[in-house]
Amino acid sequence: MKSLLNTMNFWVAVLTVVSLVWYHGFAHALLQQEVHTLWLGLALTYFVFQFVYRVRVSDAPYEFIKSNWVEGLIYLLATALVLQITVGRFNSEGTAPAVADAQRLAVHLMLLLISGVEMIAATSRSTFWKLPLPILLITSYVILILVGSVILHLPMMLNGQVEPSYFQALFTAVSASCVTGLATVNIADYYSRSGHLVILFLIQLGGLNILAFATYFVARFLHVDRATLQGEAVQEVLSLGSFTSAKRLLQRILAVAILFEGLGAAWIYYGSDYIASGPNRAFHAVFHSVSAFNNAGFTIIDGGLTNAAVQGLWGFHTAIAVLVILGGLGFATIMQVPVFIRSMGRTGLSFNSRVSLLMAAALIGAGTLLILLMEWNADVTFAEQLHQAFFQSVTARTAGFNTAPIGMFGLPTLYLMMMLMFIGASPASTGGGIKTTTFYALIRSLGRSTRAFDESIVVKAKKLLLFGILTVVCGTAVMFATEERFTITQLLFEQVSAFGTVGLSTGITPQLGRASLAVIMVTMFIGRVGPLALAYLFVVPKNTGSEQETLLIG
Repeated sequence: MKSLLNTMNFWVAVLTVVSLVWYHGFAHALLQQEVHTLWLGLALTYFVFQFVYRVRVSDAPYEFIKSNWVEGLIYLLATALVLQITVGRFNSEGTAPAVADAQRLAVHLMLLLISGVEMIAATSRSTFWKLPLPILLITSYVILILVGSVILHLPMMLNGQVEPSYFQALFTAVSASCVTGLATVNIADYYSRSGHLVILFLIQLGGLNILAFATYFVARFLHVDRATLQGEAVQEVLSLGSFTSAKRLLQRILAVAILFEGLGAAWIYYGSDYIASGPNRAFHAVFHSVSAFNNAGFTIIDGGLTNAAVQGLWGFHTAIAVLVILGGLGFATIMQVPVFIRSMGRTGLSFNSRVSLLMAAALIGAGTLLILLMEWNADVTFAEQLHQAFFQSVTARTAGFNTAPIGMFGLPTLYLMMMLMFIGASPASTGGGIKTTTFYALIRSLGRSTRAFDESIVVKAKKLLLFGILTVVCGTAVMFATEERFTITQLLFEQVSAFGTVGLSTGITPQLGRASLAVIMVTMFIGRVGPLALAYLFVVPKNTGSEQETLLIG
């Protein structure tokens, strides 16, 4: 019975995804739309009933609900929304079109999430999930990029006045899936609302994918358990309560991401009064919150944050900066800090978390001060310059948002930003780069003070540094050989931004030839999966209880 149920779940999920792609990707007649709506209603009904059935036949229903509460909550919310939409259709006053569209979109998002979960669950015994972790990581991103690029190439994903191009769709899919933010077109104008929604999903899935794999890797670092993450391993590394399985761990990651993104969206919503209240403002808030927390740097504002309408919205900028910092700290650190605070310091932070926090504060502080000094302008108030310097210091490490044209900065500032982009964020985070812990280990090695961690960590850090330098140099060399219009600094900046999955640009990305753009795509992909895959291969897990074993490289 269980096998039959898994098979049915899989095919209902597949048909639901196909129906959603068709609905948002192609024009359709009223009758076709009604058939689509009927199918989605039947699919949701089926998913709800099979969930209730699984609860009833479970030996421990309470434990089943406890371990699957996220799925249950999604089913409940989706059902409530469908009922509200149905009542609204028969209500004599009706529902405002914008509100009805927002409700329908929310249901579609939930059904897409449900379908994805069910397809993964139905194929959990497949040999695909038994591949070595680096291969699984790379394969998952390749599949995400290919599927995303095909969907972004569909007619309804684009504004009617633009010419469809699969190469543009592929570049956008790579940039969004690798949470980078580089773009060859104006995202705000080139893509429709459906296209923006697909980009949002690619950012979220790309960010959660790397977060999930990285956190799995953190747990494995001290305790070898290839099949499952048993409680002691995760508890030891993350200073959390016991986890019984990888599924529980991923649910916790998803819950934390949704919590911060939800709070960030509310902050942005009330800080973006240049947009009229309503569904458009809500989508604007959600998109930028997800983009910021996942360190993606994508924006659907025409001209980005340099647009005059948002340049003075310091509350909006601060919300973006806070979300970028949180997403760049890593799941383990985010979960340890509240425990540390509640215990009044009695429950200590892991060595890796202490280094992550220290380096984040040091790099942001030093970057702010140096940018402020190097870009000082007597015609602008100190408060405004300090705010801009802080924002660019934060986002240069991995996010890619900018409140001023990057091409207007002087050479010293550009090279400082390249250094921040290359270093990147903390391990097990949504950010890129060689990681702050790697930079910390390299600095400590210069002073021959490495007793706080094993000497082998310095070797790993040097290997990762060499990997990053070779990737950037080779990519820049290829671009320099094919591009005659741009300086070496502009091309190097573009390449470092791609490797660090940052998304900042001096403004030359749309003008690059296809050969250079192909190099950028490869570099973004390497920058996203390369450091973690290499770090996984470097690891020889030990469980000695010594603090020497807890600094994560990559």
